[in-house]
Amino acid sequence: MLWGKRVYRKKLGHVGDFCAICRKITANKVEKRTLRRAVLGIPVSAPLRITHDKTCCDCGTQTGCYPSYYQEYLRRLPKHISVEALSARTFPDIYQRYDGRLQLEQHVYINPKTIGTSQRYELLQEPFDLLSSEVDQKMAQGCVDWQVILTFILLLAAPVGSFYLGVIFAWPVQWCVYTLMASVLILGIVALNQISLAKSRWVRRRIFPRLSRAVRPLLPTDKELEIVFDKYTRQRKRIAHRRDKKALLNMVHKTPITTATTMAS
Repeated sequence: MLWGKRVYRKKLGHVGDFCAICRKITANKVEKRTLRRAVLGIPVSAPLRITHDKTCCDCGTQTGCYPSYYQEYLRRLPKHISVEALSARTFPDIYQRYDGRLQLEQHVYINPKTIGTSQRYELLQEPFDLLSSEVDQKMAQGCVDWQVILTFILLLAAPVGSFYLGVIFAWPVQWCVYTLMASVLILGIVALNQISLAKSRWVRRRIFPRLSRAVRPLLPTDKELEIVFDKYTRQRKRIAHRRDKKALLNMVHKTPITTATTMAS
């Protein structure tokens, strides 16, 4: 980029904070993002926008955060430090700040079925909202996996293959042209289909495991999940494509419940 706006990232360090996907307090990496005008990669303006994001060290989900909450950042995360010790150093009043949410998570862990219907749906929708922006960003960049690459390799190899088949079987030139046109047409259709399916494969591989991890402690029924999923499908959210619904339902029911919120003593 010769000139324009550019985001400059700066790693600040590690803190303890609440992760809505893991449904508990976890270690997080905090990053500062500054938007500036730049020429040849060199900033030439004052900051246009400054934001801070945290990335959970357990699930890898990135969400916004408030740097004013933190007392300090640990540049390097000690190997054997506990989440409680990390939070005590970096976010001393974390249990007071998240008291209501931690009480709710403890309720979810003990008996999720007793939570009110409206609150259950809010908790079921929360991970969809958190992960939807990550999906949109990835879709804008494009999804390319080995299936897409293999299809394009075959597409590029079609002319060579048609030529060799013509030589081996002594086909007329006209037959070679027809073979080339048919193979390019078929592989072109397959390539377009694979590009579309690559998006679903990425969502199922990178998003659905975290989505399942977040909603599984609520012990949702298929009907509850379908209502939430269909809501985002109607909104045309890419996290909820109609063909992926069954895959998500199956994954949620196969996901073990392993989360428990640590409460303040």
